[in-house]
Amino acid sequence: MGFRGECPVGTEGDRVDAFIQQRLKAIARFEHPCSVVFLNHDQGYAPDLGAILMLGHKVSLVGFPEEMAPKLLGLADQGASVIDLGRDAYAFIVTLPRHHLAC
Repeated sequence: MGFRGECPVGTEGDRVDAFIQQRLKAIARFEHPCSVVFLNHDQGYAPDLGAILMLGHKVSLVGFPEEMAPKLLGLADQGASVIDLGRDAYAFIVTLPRHHLAC
């Protein structure tokens, strides 16, 4: 019929990513110690979170470690804490099956 639709998810996602990265860069400039709790599995934020750690701020990564990007998990070597939603945060009343989901 000649209809053409566009999916704005990519555009909106880019705006959200840009906003989050802007906030992380602002946090890295704080002179007073601060803590960042980050709930995301995306490796794109690892450089900014690493910079925050190098400046002496605290970073906690919250989520499912088996789904987190290796670059995020590597931040644990720099002092980030990794909080597993199922095992550490007790966010669920039942034990979740633990396997990597392929999308």
